[in-house]
Amino acid sequence: MAGRTLHTHIIINMQTHWPYSGHTYPGAAALQSKAEKGEVGLNLNSVYNTAMEKAMSALWERQQTISHNIANEDTPGYKAKRIEFESMLKTEMDSILRNSVPKRESISRLRNTTTREYELGGLAGRVDGNSVDLDSEYIEMARTRYQYYALEQKVAGHYTNLKYVINGGR
Repeated sequence: MAGRTLHTHIIINMQTHWPYSGHTYPGAAALQSKAEKGEVGLNLNSVYNTAMEKAMSALWERQQTISHNIANEDTPGYKAKRIEFESMLKTEMDSILRNSVPKRESISRLRNTTTREYELGGLAGRVDGNSVDLDSEYIEMARTRYQYYALEQKVAGHYTNLKYVINGGR
């Protein structure tokens, strides 16, 4: 691939191996021309990738918090904690889409989206003031694990599609 960018290689493969039809990718010639001039490039640092990365990172943080809660199940006065990020990430994505925010700014805004940790109230009947409910923690842990797995599969599928294009539809 000497002298060609990865993006140029992908575009050439799109021209000759357009999936499902055997026809040339619409607009591939114009994209190839721009790629050869260095006007476009394959940027894996997309808004999609950034959102997936942020969600997976927040789910990992949630899993760590749940593990910490379970470890402190017998600690008097310990208040179970939760991590909230879905509503903040959704709000940021809605704002980006609604306002047609440029890609670079969108990525920056997503990266700066934070999680929120909050304490759960005490359980009735626990005189030691501890608010950890093991059943709830295990349910939350399983739910978080499945959410993480689903995102992991989504990201893997995205890269599988890229690999398919790079390999010319093989």
